[in-house]
Amino acid sequence: MTPREVLEHARGERFADGRGRPLALEILPGLSDDEAHAFEQELGAPLPAEVADLLRFSRGFSLPPYEVSFVGSDAWGWDDAFPRAVPLAGNGSGDFWVVDVHPVSGAWGPVFFASHDPPVVFLQSPDLAAFVEAVLDTARPDKESALDRASGPLWEIWGSGGALISPDEAASSGDDSLTRFAHSLPAGWQVADLRDFREGAGFSWGHNGPDTGVRRDPAGERLFGVEAPRPCPPRRGLWQRLFGR
Repeated sequence: MTPREVLEHARGERFADGRGRPLALEILPGLSDDEAHAFEQELGAPLPAEVADLLRFSRGFSLPPYEVSFVGSDAWGWDDAFPRAVPLAGNGSGDFWVVDVHPVSGAWGPVFFASHDPPVVFLQSPDLAAFVEAVLDTARPDKESALDRASGPLWEIWGSGGALISPDEAASSGDDSLTRFAHSLPAGWQVADLRDFREGAGFSWGHNGPDTGVRRDPAGERLFGVEAPRPCPPRRGLWQRLFGR
């Protein structure tokens, strides 16, 4: 189903929280032609027919505790990794679910979860329709939502680095796009290849703190470059700290 069809089918459903208390689904009105044009101009990429149809029907919806906007949020600003992303929803802790938009074709791709603590990014849903279903599933008593699994990959990816590989490994992969991108990065940077969707696949982006360098493939492929962790200086013992030796 398209995202619009998912929402239309949901209008007749009954939703409830974990204690069985009813929850109200509120579908917000769609955009006018002028509003849709302004959004397309701001996005800097053409709207796919399926997305344009969705926006004529609705600009977003509310299903507590989720507030989903199909036109994004001013709070988002991580253009280095997602230059054309539309932030769909936040979790109230500064983390966002964002849909990746191709900078040339305008195609809306998979939905990522972008976390700042720990600093990790991973694939959440294969497309916008699946993400909308996942939000609705959180209030369907007989369903397990993919969003309920969102915390699972976070610490595993943070500890392992996730999909990050060395630049040498990327350059010798035999994949022309991966090799080209690896060669474009500064020396020592690592590479994450998330072109194939697999729920929970991702990478850690902040081992050097919030200023860790992150780059996106300029051709719009889901290839990411991340500055490698800097080595920690050796700890000095008490005697050395006291006497500078």
